[in-house]
Amino acid sequence: MNFRRLAIRVIKYGAGLAVFVLCGLALAANLDRLSAYSISWSWLFALGGVLFVAGVLIGGLNWHRLIVLITDIRLPLWETIRGHSESWLHRYIPGVGYLGHKIVWARSRGVTRGAATTAFLSEQILIQASSFGFGIVTVGCALLSTGDITPYLWLLIALTIVGIIVFIFSGPTVEKFVNLIRRKRGIEGDTVQRFLSPAHTTVLFGQFVLPRIVNALAVVAITIAIVPVTVEQALTLGGSYAIASAIGILAVFVPSGLGVRESVFVGFATLGGVSLVDAIMLSIVIRVISTVSDAAIGVGVLATAKRRPQQ
Repeated sequence: MNFRRLAIRVIKYGAGLAVFVLCGLALAANLDRLSAYSISWSWLFALGGVLFVAGVLIGGLNWHRLIVLITDIRLPLWETIRGHSESWLHRYIPGVGYLGHKIVWARSRGVTRGAATTAFLSEQILIQASSFGFGIVTVGCALLSTGDITPYLWLLIALTIVGIIVFIFSGPTVEKFVNLIRRKRGIEGDTVQRFLSPAHTTVLFGQFVLPRIVNALAVVAITIAIVPVTVEQALTLGGSYAIASAIGILAVFVPSGLGVRESVFVGFATLGGVSLVDAIMLSIVIRVISTVSDAAIGVGVLATAKRRPQQ
């Protein structure tokens, strides 16, 4: 085994283990207070689960839009959503299986490797931009309404808004970034210049913000069923989840960003006045419900696979 492969494995498994240990220590330190919670079933939990599923399905619509814009290949809408859902479930496998599955799926539908890679990279850029944009602006507005905003947060909000505007009008820059990655990988084919006009990028950015809003509503619904929160705290929690989810996607060394998403969520949630114990409990319940939602998506994927005609 060469040094590079060994280093990758150490980082991959060591980082994941570190996250689990840190989360375990945080839980142990607050175990007494967490055990005082008495959580009973609420229809809001079901609503939150349905909204999480809806967020994934909307993500499938966005994936379909990218495929059409890049390749002009109009795959069946439901089949594209199903393919996106399959890939979504691959996030539970540590590594880059999410990327690999999407590219393999697209190529099996007649999309070139270059176009599939371009679509995936563009999707990830839009997910990160929309998540951080929505999250920072939402949390900032919540803190602004309570008067707890600091000059540094003002600067962060301003930079985020400017960043979104620059992103919308920076098609050539994003195009060069995506194509640079593809050249490094030796991938030829379609470029992203087709859809990165300001008009197209604005529409795409709005479409990718929509799942963030739906997920934020899910988080608020679950929160209301557990602890009372103010409007400002609800905004903070929704924005915190968007940021935490984006960082969790980048944490490919742990299944579905487990531990990473929760740690980031707790950190941002406490900014909005949510107590540490409440934030930890909410992160646990949200993880459980979102996992159940993913399981429901898996059942749907299997059920629809059985109905596909034999080739």
